Amino acid sequence: PARRAQALSANLKVWEFSNQTITPAQPAPHLPHTPVPAEHEQFTELIQACGADVVREHGILTGEVLGLEVCRVVDTPEGPKLEVGVGAIDRETFQLVHAHRSIEESLTEVATFVTQHRMPGAPHHPLGKMAGERLLRHHVLNNPHLINATALQPAEPPLPRTGLRDHNPCVATGTNTENTPIVAVFTDTIDIDIIGFAIDAIEREHPTAELTLVAEPRSITPSLRSTMNHITHRVRFEEIQFQ
Repeated sequence: PARRAQALSANLKVWEFSNQTITPAQPAPHLPHTPVPAEHEQFTELIQACGADVVREHGILTGEVLGLEVCRVVDTPEGPKLEVGVGAIDRETFQLVHAHRSIEESLTEVATFVTQHRMPGAPHHPLGKMAGERLLRHHVLNNPHLINATALQPAEPPLPRTGLRDHNPCVATGTNTENTPIVAVFTDTIDIDIIGFAIDAIEREHPTAELTLVAEPRSITPSLRSTMNHITHRVRFEEIQFQ
């Protein structure tokens, strides 16, 4: 809170209570950028060949299909291993049921199945609703003109995301048509916490960039617009109808 308060134009003071004493809270540093271990990078070509996008966040290498994680590289006693599945439980189950199949065959099948359920107009399915903010980001990454950008690439969030079923905003960086750096933050729901997340994202990635908040219609409320206009960064709002 103390770190985020510095980016608000309002004169906010954040206090810390410890040992029955109240003192001004000191801003915590941002998490450092942690690279993916070199031995994990060997799986990137395999992930791409099977129809998934390679994503690197907080030292973890994963594969996503239309924004949904379908595989992850994990460390095992035998060394790094690419596990297939949507989430930890699904990866564990997949290993038990499909132990006789190759990783390539399994990942290709999962990628194809997920694609069918996350394309626009697909019949209702739980896979189509998970990680909606990343589905929106995937759409905009492939169509950067939708937010007046010329080039965009995924960026890791300020904090590691929790679970695939939780709401976790996501980030992209790039440049707009005026060749100005931008940091885009994506959300698919009404969420007042997006303000603090967006502050952390832009100050961690590119403090002098333009901040673009991207959401589906009705997720950017008048109160959110008003509050975001009180941060010290340039803010632009983009409403994108995807599904």
